[in-house]
Amino acid sequence: MSNNVLSVENISVRVKRRRIIKNLSLTIGNGEIVGLLGPNGSGKTTTIKAMAGLLKKESGVIHCLDYDMDLDFENYIKQIGFGFDKANYYPNLSGRDNIKIFVSSYRDFTEEELNKCVKEVGLQRRIDDKVSTYSFGMRQRLNFAKSIMTAAKLVVLDEPFNGIDPEGIIEIRKTIMQLRKDRGMAFLVSSHHLSEIEQIADRLLFFAGGRVEKEIFIHENTWDNFTITIGNSDNRFTIDLFPNSAKVEFLSKNAIRISNKYISLDQVLSVIRENGYIVKSVDKSNALEDIYIQTVGGGQIE
Repeated sequence: MSNNVLSVENISVRVKRRRIIKNLSLTIGNGEIVGLLGPNGSGKTTTIKAMAGLLKKESGVIHCLDYDMDLDFENYIKQIGFGFDKANYYPNLSGRDNIKIFVSSYRDFTEEELNKCVKEVGLQRRIDDKVSTYSFGMRQRLNFAKSIMTAAKLVVLDEPFNGIDPEGIIEIRKTIMQLRKDRGMAFLVSSHHLSEIEQIADRLLFFAGGRVEKEIFIHENTWDNFTITIGNSDNRFTIDLFPNSAKVEFLSKNAIRISNKYISLDQVLSVIRENGYIVKSVDKSNALEDIYIQTVGGGQIE
């Protein structure tokens, strides 16, 4: 048996004659949390809909555990809980009834299990109210509850942090981590919120043009980049001024970029000041954000 809970192999998907997904392959390991990040129109939601069987694949295969999506869809889909950004509900029914109707088509469950799940997502006070009275953020929580109630091994969430207040985002992050710990669940989370995803993910997939442009392992890329500008550069302000371990990049005659992956900021600032230079500014940027922008472009990440 594979160590992967999900395997997507060379899938292509057309929407209205346009090929959105092009020979896409990705895997999710057992108990792994993977972030799927990319700008609007990059194909994230299309990929998730194809995994759910809501869009027909043009080619390729998808497996969840030992179940082939095309050959045994019933058992395949029972292993995965999908939470879409714009899920539909019965507005005149309570949140509890909506969950019961949806989840009962997947599996049997107890009232105790449902109550525990509702508490985990912070909806216990409003679960018996009609969904028509829910805010967008509350519907997102309900969507999350429904997703984890249906899943056996994998939860796929499309933009789960949209419309959620900061306290709710923290609760969802904690719930994801706890479910991974307690049940061994894996998660694929599509989002624009890099700052939220990097706190929980083991791995990031940067998505653009219907394919994975770059794969990043979080533990290998958790550092900051610093741009240091001085106010009195001269012809001595060169790379020879710094230790070889600093890996300095000159952006202009008076601005350098360093990474604290290789050397501390304090060490570099000390070298600059000891040689008589005045530090005009120090700007910090997250290494993952820089990699994202370099890979798929700016303007869409938060």
